[in-house]
Amino acid sequence: MKKYFKITNIDCPVCAAKIEDALKKIAGVNNCTLSFLSERMVMDIAKEDAELIKKITKVCHKIEPDCQIIER
Repeated sequence: MKKYFKITNIDCPVCAAKIEDALKKIAGVNNCTLSFLSERMVMDIAKEDAELIKKITKVCHKIEPDCQIIER
């Protein structure tokens, strides 16, 4: 299942790459693509789960505390 997010307030492309790599390691996430320039994140997840979305948000905030994730 593909999920689309707008992700803002990321400082640099390196931080975006770190977030993308960290999210790919979460159980239940099949793939993740994050574009720093377009502020867009596309995730392929096994199933929609509120706990999984919380984990995704937590990982993003650990790397980039000021980022905002908005589900589309």
